[in-house]
Amino acid sequence: MGRGQPGRRCRPGAGLADGCGGAGRRQRPGVRPGGGVADPAAVGAAPGAPGPGGVDGGPDRCPAYVQGLSSKRRHAVRREITRFREQGRRVDVLRLGESYEVLGPLLAQVQRKYGHPSTDARMVDLLEQYARVLDDQSRVFLARDPRGEPLGYALFFAWEGVLYARNVGFDYDRLPGGDGTYFTLLFYAPIAHAIEKGCSAVHFGMGSQAKAARGALIRPLWSLLFPPEGVRHPSPAQAAEWNDRCGARWLEEYRRYATQLPEEEWPRRGAERPGGRRPR
Repeated sequence: MGRGQPGRRCRPGAGLADGCGGAGRRQRPGVRPGGGVADPAAVGAAPGAPGPGGVDGGPDRCPAYVQGLSSKRRHAVRREITRFREQGRRVDVLRLGESYEVLGPLLAQVQRKYGHPSTDARMVDLLEQYARVLDDQSRVFLARDPRGEPLGYALFFAWEGVLYARNVGFDYDRLPGGDGTYFTLLFYAPIAHAIEKGCSAVHFGMGSQAKAARGALIRPLWSLLFPPEGVRHPSPAQAAEWNDRCGARWLEEYRRYATQLPEEEWPRRGAERPGGRRPR
């Protein structure tokens, strides 16, 4: 049975910026029964390798992105960026191969905060494995304090002109809530970098309302369950009930952003063929 999950993505135009090489207008995401995000994953050279120095994620660097938000949200974005700047912090853009030893302990803090047993050494090893095969595609946005000490990071991978978020890490003991660091790293700095390098989109992964509120476009992702042998398969009616229940929960949670994805675009039982099968 399929289970819908909202994905998050900013596109050119109102969603990301006119300067990203897009058509200069917001594109409504499409949904295909049984499908997910339809981006190819062919091996290719990743555009826009990071250079020395850092990136400024301020609204002056991505004006079209900021103007595409609601008035209330524009003020909130500017406030978050201002708070980050006022503390003398900066964001460096690095490769994973030159930074994984610094990032590992920050990632371990996030893992432990959300109930996953982890150690600094284990997370350093994980990021080193990523670097062995994906270093050229890696983009690390590393926040530093005025003394140059690391505060947090967001790891993205560049693939066929799109930035994909992978994970984040933070030094929670040194980051009070509401200081603007989280969304500067996860949103504003990557968006400014994407504009500068000519990327076509930024994919923010599985999401939250906070991402949608900051302009991310919503795209349902679907999974297909094949029960192990010997396990009773759900009936078409059970599968339809599950999908409807998930759809209702999604609509309730994201109702305020429903104009991005009208309800009729959510695959429903009416699109099924006899026998409970959906059209290919």
